Amino acid sequence: MTGFSFNAPQSTSSEIISNDPFFPDVALEDVRQKVRFDGSVTNQRLTDSITAAMLEINHQLRTLKTKASSLNDLATGQIGGKANTQILYERAIHSAVAADINEKYRAYDSTGEGQKRG
Repeated sequence: MTGFSFNAPQSTSSEIISNDPFFPDVALEDVRQKVRFDGSVTNQRLTDSITAAMLEINHQLRTLKTKASSLNDLATGQIGGKANTQILYERAIHSAVAADINEKYRAYDSTGEGQKRG
């Protein structure tokens, strides 16, 4: 061992992506922490992935807009001070982003042996 330490490049931001007024906005840093992405995933790449996830999930939930003025108006309860609808929406965004980025970054889902073969 030579004592070298390698750290991923830092690429964090407090940027918030504005959403359709019916749905909650999404913060880059929140997604980065919840999905456990380090700085090797750039803000631009993360923003593109979040935007795509928002477009897809908002499209899938579009019929809810006829039932209320915001997603939180449809909540049936709260956990930790957050509406259950917001928690589920954020979880859907995080899952879609994780799937999108992990699909393109071999290092996130491969073992050492798998990376050698790749």
